Amino acid sequence: MSSIFSEPNPSQVFTQESEPEKFSKSDTKSINSNFTNLQAIRINLVKQACRNVSFLEENIYAGKRTSHFYFSKQYNFALCKVPKCGSTFWTQTFGVLTKGTQRAENVFTMKRTKVHGTSRSFFTGLSKIKNSPTVLVSRDPYSRLYSAYVDKVFLMLQPTLSCAVRTALNKKTESTVRGKCPTDVTFEEFLKFVVKTVLAGKSLNIHYAPIESFCQPCKVKAMYLLKQESFATDAVEILKDIGVEKKKLNVINSALHEHRIEYTIPGIVKTAYGRLLGGKNRMTGLLLAQKLWKSFQIQGYIPDSIDLPSSSENAYTKVDYFIHVVMETIEKHKLSSDESKTLRQKHLVNAYKGIEKDIIERIRQIYEVDIALFGYDVYPPVSY
Repeated sequence: MSSIFSEPNPSQVFTQESEPEKFSKSDTKSINSNFTNLQAIRINLVKQACRNVSFLEENIYAGKRTSHFYFSKQYNFALCKVPKCGSTFWTQTFGVLTKGTQRAENVFTMKRTKVHGTSRSFFTGLSKIKNSPTVLVSRDPYSRLYSAYVDKVFLMLQPTLSCAVRTALNKKTESTVRGKCPTDVTFEEFLKFVVKTVLAGKSLNIHYAPIESFCQPCKVKAMYLLKQESFATDAVEILKDIGVEKKKLNVINSALHEHRIEYTIPGIVKTAYGRLLGGKNRMTGLLLAQKLWKSFQIQGYIPDSIDLPSSSENAYTKVDYFIHVVMETIEKHKLSSDESKTLRQKHLVNAYKGIEKDIIERIRQIYEVDIALFGYDVYPPVSY
């Protein structure tokens, strides 16, 4: 679908606590055999694709190949941190795994930028985790691209990207001439920018670069493949299987289900307001509120039929007021899991409607290794 608040010192966010009994693989109530079988199928597909060396070498993407892993010494597993695939959640989760549950709520509710500021102690290099069980993370490339566009371009959480898109496409507007990045860059323009960047032999930003380029699944001991499309189920089952204690698992599971919205929405809003209501790319409170509202509809939180409530311009400059409006609307117009999924799919389908066929074909080529490794459809969805 990361400031005006102070941040606790990362070393003070958690406190150590005694550890209750761990899950065991022999605990049949904990481990889902169907999930284990599904993981075997997914990992086998990854290994099959890795054996096709010529296919991997012929990939059109020639950007830099970096490693981007978290490692837990306590549970002896690594995880590839993939932006736009629940990376904020996994940063929060590694904090809970490392230091315990006592201050977990603080981590699950802080701004995304602050969450990621706590991640340094988890990072490690590829050479250090080659023999450790590794969790790969994936998302349909077409969905991930659209999510990156909404986050970084539509919401302008990476404002200079909008300038870069227009500059690359030789579309100078009055705003870019004045040094202010445009707020109306389209999804098709973004896709054309991605294609042009890759064809020039340059690297893509990690938020939308092919996952294979920084997870390097053929070089790690892949044990699990967590898919964004089944994120909550996959995450909990994987954590059970690696032996995470019940108390920690309950807190993490609660963040994924019962408290998902209240833990997610405020952090997103605070991040956007902290970044975009100041600086040379200053956005009015009303425009920012409108963009955030639309993004929450795209993410399946708010029905398309519900408009942003009318209010004074000054009211929407206040982050707490906007959070209240959003949370109240979500509570009043609750969507079921199926309704939310359908809404997200609808926006994804509509986003790709009308995109030039040659652009779609180039996108397919850029992400064809991800598609093969992780078992996704070759082309974007056409129905919902």
